[in-house]
Amino acid sequence: MNHREIDLTNRQIQILKYYSKHPDDLIGDHAQSDIDKLVSLELLSISNQTEIDTDIYLKHYYDPYYEIQPQLFALTINGEMFLDHHRKDLIRTYLPITISILALAISVISLIKAW
Repeated sequence: MNHREIDLTNRQIQILKYYSKHPDDLIGDHAQSDIDKLVSLELLSISNQTEIDTDIYLKHYYDPYYEIQPQLFALTINGEMFLDHHRKDLIRTYLPITISILALAISVISLIKAW
């Protein structure tokens, strides 16, 4: 799947960035629907859940009454590629705009000084 065909919200992109910086981390406070979409697009993967230390989970989330085993997520190769292309697209978009605005500002300043 081409990265341009994937339509993600800003929140979903922030989740991908979070897991790129914190690999194999718990689900945290991310919305389940966002996580489900990222997993279905194979941008996130569910890691092995058998070796989770429940004491760390309890200290992290302060919930002694949970009944399900927490899930760990990791960024996939497709997720890393999506983030790389997303960064490049942002640079390709905003760099020319910034240069154009600076050139326009310099032109206006030089016209004002010439008068």
